[in-house]
Amino acid sequence: MRLEGHTMKSTVFTVLACTGSIALGVCGTYFLTSGKEADSDPIAPVAFVSNKQSPEVAPNVFIDAVSAIDPTPDEITEAPTATTHAQVAPAEPILDVVSFNQKIAKRTSNYIYRSWRVDVENHLDANVKAYLEVEWLDADGFRVKYANEARTLAPGVNAISDIEIFDREENDRVHSFRVTEVNGRKASDMVLGIAECRDKIGKRTRRYVHRSWRVDVVNNSNKSVDCYVEVEWLDADGHRIDYSNESRKVTPGVNVLTDTKSLDREENARVRAFRVVKLNER
Repeated sequence: MRLEGHTMKSTVFTVLACTGSIALGVCGTYFLTSGKEADSDPIAPVAFVSNKQSPEVAPNVFIDAVSAIDPTPDEITEAPTATTHAQVAPAEPILDVVSFNQKIAKRTSNYIYRSWRVDVENHLDANVKAYLEVEWLDADGFRVKYANEARTLAPGVNAISDIEIFDREENDRVHSFRVTEVNGRKASDMVLGIAECRDKIGKRTRRYVHRSWRVDVVNNSNKSVDCYVEVEWLDADGHRIDYSNESRKVTPGVNVLTDTKSLDREENARVRAFRVVKLNER
């Protein structure tokens, strides 16, 4: 099934202050590789942008917009036109939704895996701690399910993607998809950075492919820091296929974090990119 996304330009937004505790990380540009599998060439590292400015509360943005989708693989249905009610605050928003879309990534006998992607532009010259929420609606405009994600966004356009699992009854009711909340504020200075990240295929079995990954984390402080790293694999459309994470205490200097993730053969065949999406101090 081919599901159409929705492309947005800056319109009108409600501006509020971000108050939640948001996980720090890096939502960087993903790197495409050639071929059906990403095991032949190293993946280029994601550039880490450090923020040298003091933390400051910045506006956040609420968007109300609907993208038509179809819960069946063969037909396209039209979503009802959404009415946007928003107020413009004096300050310019620091985050804009550039585009968003979703699609069915995988089916099992009991569940449907819907992947979603939202491209958010950070207008500042500094990292921004962002919170994003999306939802799926039924034909009457009622919520079927929602998903959220917290990331630290570098200046420019950042692609945010994840997967939500529906049972078949929920999936049959899905009629539309939209972004319901985007908010952010300037991120504080971080002592952690990324020197390099890459992945490779370490082992194959009849059903699974074991992908090992490595991230070289730089601790710029003079003491050990509790570190959380999250990586993900993306398909050709920039949608998440799967992810892996690791928590370690890192000493001053360069620290190597590595682990292994098992993908089934169908998932592995769709892999086109690998990146670091979160780097947190805890």
